[in-house]
Amino acid sequence: MKQEEQSRVSCHIVCIFDDENIEKISNISNSLKQVRILTNKEDSYTIEEFENILNKIGISVILIAHQKSGLNIKDSTQNHHSLSESVENPEEWIKTGYINALEYQKPKVQGIIKNNLTEIKSKFATITGSDCHVWKAYPRKDENAKLKDSYITKIKSLPTFKGLLLALTSLETRFDRKDEGKNSNYLDSIKIDNIGF
Repeated sequence: MKQEEQSRVSCHIVCIFDDENIEKISNISNSLKQVRILTNKEDSYTIEEFENILNKIGISVILIAHQKSGLNIKDSTQNHHSLSESVENPEEWIKTGYINALEYQKPKVQGIIKNNLTEIKSKFATITGSDCHVWKAYPRKDENAKLKDSYITKIKSLPTFKGLLLALTSLETRFDRKDEGKNSNYLDSIKIDNIGF
């Protein structure tokens, strides 16, 4: 997603849909086709296209925006695909609830973001993103990344859309960052219609 201004870069946003209505979930692909299919790795949707797609899909959704550094960093020349690089006032997107959580990759960035959130008096979820490029290496980026440099977010919630949504509103008791180690729990694999990932 990106604003129409030429100086803005796109923002990576993870969309987690409520899967209660299987018919609507099955229609996501058609909803994308009705607006536009992205064919190039650098393509992105405008805010208007993004909202049009979400309206066509018509399912409750949680939006998690990528944030590479502090919310006050507006340097679009770095092209980190962060919320703060793609919109004029990221604090308003957070305060209004348009974005439900921020995804970061390094613990020091989480600290910077939490300081920014304290300054704007907003309690808001921050979630570790793995940036996993090779599923066999998850939660690491790839086989060459060291496990000791990996971090995961531990969330206490029911394994449902509503469970995750409720957890997002109970940050102090439901979210915790863990340094990756032998005792950490994370998904080893995911299967959808008997297709493993």
